[in-house]
Amino acid sequence: MHLPQLLLPLLLPLLTTSLPQPPSHPPSLSFSTTIATIQIQQTLALWPLAVDSKNYTLLPLIFTPTAFLGSPPPTGNFIGIPSITAFLTLFLNNTLTQHSYGTQYIDVDIERGTASAATYLIASFVGTGPSNAGEYLVNRAKYEDELVEGEGGWRVVNRTLVYMVPTVGNLTA
Repeated sequence: MHLPQLLLPLLLPLLTTSLPQPPSHPPSLSFSTTIATIQIQQTLALWPLAVDSKNYTLLPLIFTPTAFLGSPPPTGNFIGIPSITAFLTLFLNNTLTQHSYGTQYIDVDIERGTASAATYLIASFVGTGPSNAGEYLVNRAKYEDELVEGEGGWRVVNRTLVYMVPTVGNLTA
């Protein structure tokens, strides 16, 4: 038996628990929903720009002040922009990143001023410090976001990171 065949029974439960669920209804194509969808895409697109440039002053354009950011262990959960900023500052010290979005589905409820989004991504991390130079990590994952519309536009109130396949690499926090 080959090594991949031996690992399949161990990996299969991880992979099947993360499988995406299809939307329960077709997307609305109304003018207001289409505009909201574009606004949400613009909001969500700020995350890679903020993280990869380490420009955390952009976070209030992405998240509500009390937003929840949930990540699988060992990373953990963070509540509020100050907590998210502190985590990013510490975690990404001596690390270069590149986040790339792929498939995205956004479901908008105009009447309630809420939306949900699923965004697939590949995130690459490369160590640059004395203790992690040359180490790397690649995540293939999905952000599951809940958003609300406010005076400043659409903001994420709840973001959960879901790994789609096992992480690859040797970079440690």
